[in-house]
Amino acid sequence: GKGGQYPLHVDEDEIHNRIVAAVGKLKKKGVAVDLEVHQVAYGGPSHVIAQIADRENADLIVVGSRGHNPVAEVMLGSVPVRLMHIAHRPVLVVPAK
Repeated sequence: GKGGQYPLHVDEDEIHNRIVAAVGKLKKKGVAVDLEVHQVAYGGPSHVIAQIADRENADLIVVGSRGHNPVAEVMLGSVPVRLMHIAHRPVLVVPAK
């Protein structure tokens, strides 16, 4: 897509493999990291992420931004914005490249 929009077709296997590779790199650097994959059908991923962070007593939630400008993020109800409102943990938002 363009302008920070998601593509219409997403290769879930490719995304999963990239995440697994990133987790492996973090582990090699000594970062304690676990990967959980969840299917979210109702309520969006924000609640699931916040619940897992509470369960794991996470120090920090790191989440990527879609690349929209801040006004669009608020209007679209993005995951990072929602997490900042509902999570009981600090949220670090990493902007899209």
